[in-house]
This record gives sequence, C-alpha cells and structure tokens, in this order.
Amino acid sequence: MSEHEYSYTILKYRPDAVAGEVMNIGVALFCRETGQVGVLFDHRYRRLSQAFARFDGEAYKRVLGGLTSALERLGGTMAGNLFELEERGRFSDVSALLRAAWPDQGLSYFTGSVSGGFTTDLDRELNELYDRFVMSQFDARDSSERSWRTHRFQ
Repeated sequence: MSEHEYSYTILKYRPDAVAGEVMNIGVALFCRETGQVGVLFDHRYRRLSQAFARFDGEAYKRVLGGLTSALERLGGTMAGNLFELEERGRFSDVSALLRAAWPDQGLSYFTGSVSGGFTTDLDRELNELYDRFVMSQFDARDSSERSWRTHRFQ
C-alpha cells in the first residue's frame, strides 16, 4: 500500500467573535493526489444548544447541508472525468477547497488552520481526526449519543 499526502482542517462554531468561545463541530480532509474529499460532522446539536443560549439548530442543519452539497459537487468534478487532474490542481489544500465550497467564512461557522500528513487509509485517518478533535469534546455521559455522518466525495 502506498501512502497518500492529505491536508485537513477542523470545522468550528463560534456564536460571537468578540467573546471568542469556539466549539469544534467537524473535520474536513482532502487528498490532492486521489481527489478524495471527506467531511465528518456532528449532525446533532444538543451539545451546542446547551453551551450557547441563542444557538439556532435549524441554521446549523442548513449550513452543514449546504457545505455537504457543495463538497459533493466539487468532489464529483475531481473524479471520473477527463479533466479530473486539472480540477484537483485548482486546490492546493483542504482550505482552498473549502473556500470554494463555503465562501462566506468568518461568521459563526469557520475553519481552523490547515494541517496534514501521510496515510495509507484516508477514511480511517478522517475518523481518527474526528475522534481526536470533535468527539473528545463530548462529556463522558454523552458517549452513548455519539453520532456523525461520513461524507466521502470521490
């Protein structure tokens, strides 16, 4: 098995930029070599509504649904067609890909800094990153309620 280089970023929620309180809500990963794009996010928002008094669950679902749809469209252009290599070349890392899919960052939903690595299993890596950066924020009592959606667009 060969190793693939990937970049990833953490998806974050911040209800008030001045207050600076932030909660991780997901992880996005991109492998330029293969064109694989993946995102994991917590589709439940109980933790967020308990932490932030004015949290809007319907807006949360709309924002993450829009991100998922945009990544599906972009992921489809990077696999299975004559121009897939050219399309992948448009994006230097996951941040560039997310800016194309999610152009209006800087409000309540935004991404963290870009990191990366090498792996032989991109799906496993995405799951491990999600566990490390999102699931680690759950209270141990909530462990039975851990739930996420995996989206792989290739």
